[in-house]
This record gives sequence, structure tokens and C-alpha cells, in this order.
Amino acid sequence: MPHFVRTPKDGALVTKAVARAKAGDVGAAHFLYVRFADDVFGYVRSIVHDTADAEDVTHNVFAKLGTAIPKYGPRQVPFSAWILRVARIAALDYLRARRQIPVEDVRIDDGPDQELAASPRGHK
Repeated sequence: MPHFVRTPKDGALVTKAVARAKAGDVGAAHFLYVRFADDVFGYVRSIVHDTADAEDVTHNVFAKLGTAIPKYGPRQVPFSAWILRVARIAALDYLRARRQIPVEDVRIDDGPDQELAASPRGHK
């Protein structure tokens, strides 16, 4: 993916693209993807520590952009900061969903079959 050099004009282009994407313009959403995908991917990869997982999360961030972008308000933060915040939340949600419960945290029922569950072959 090409990485754009940031210029003062870049801010105006992003502002226009955000407004058009909010109105449902697919081309504007694509512009935002092209402009920010590398930044989002790099940030997500620093959180999930896996390239394939970072690609999945980045894809999900931009796939959901159409429903998320109406929540963006330019007075709060620049779009670049907002999209990275969305990416961080998505990456952390991804990690939480994949987290496994350590074996020592799994509670064995205190019922009468506890000895059976604790023995290697289910024999007392």
C-alpha cells in the first residue's frame, strides 16, 4: 500500500473525505482506507503481536467504518487519532475474545464425582 506524505492539504482532504464518507460515499471511505490502513495496521500489530491477526483486525476496523464514522466528531480529536482509538479498541476486543482460561482457573465441581474427575482414569 502506498503511504502518503502528510501535507497541510492532507488535513483538508481527510476532512472532506470524512464528511463524504458520513454521507455514504464509498469512494471517500476507500480514500480513508488507503490513507490510514498502514497506520492502523502498524498500531494494531504492536498490540496483537501477529501479522495475520493484525490484518484481520485492520480489515474489521475498515469494514465497520460505515457504521462507526457517524460517531466521529471533528471537534473532539483529529480523524487520525480517532481511527487509531477505534483500532485499539478493536485490537483489545480481539485479544479478549481469543484469550483462553488457564487450566488452574477452571473450577472443578465440588459434587460427589470430584474424586472421579481428579483421578487420571476416573477410578477411585
